[in-house]
Amino acid sequence: MKGREKMSKLKQLTAILFFLLFFVTGCNTSSVEQAALQKPSVIEDEYILFVNSYKDYENGNIGDLYIKKGVNEKEKVSSDVSEYGIEFYPDKGILVFFDKDNNLYVKESGKEKEFVASGIETRYVLLKGDSGIIFQNSDYDLYQKVLGQEKEKISSNVDIYTAYIDFL
Repeated sequence: MKGREKMSKLKQLTAILFFLLFFVTGCNTSSVEQAALQKPSVIEDEYILFVNSYKDYENGNIGDLYIKKGVNEKEKVSSDVSEYGIEFYPDKGILVFFDKDNNLYVKESGKEKEFVASGIETRYVLLKGDSGIIFQNSDYDLYQKVLGQEKEKISSNVDIYTAYIDFL
């Protein structure tokens, strides 16, 4: 009998400790309230919006490209944009995209879109730090485009390239 009494008391003690732990944890909401009162670290909620107009065999869907800010504000970036190759870096305020004719454009936040190059066959555009992009044309020439400057040819007859990029 003594073994059963000890088990019963142990169960009661466990239940009481569990209840106290639950009660103490549930009543301590100050950290939860403080977290709820803090403002989010996002300054602006920006995202891109692609509105499809028609389907193209080579370039996929073609349509209008917008940058949407908040609920009601929408800025049209360009028409006849290919759905392939759209890259948006909201933390850097940079949008890179191609049109249906394989022309490459860059749009910086607060500025007009900028034509970069035509005849771009590859859809691999890389952001080089905060300063620009690296791209390859259909003649296998490799270019670097620093934002706000002219493009610069890096090399010719490039089959494969790898770029090590510092994103921070």
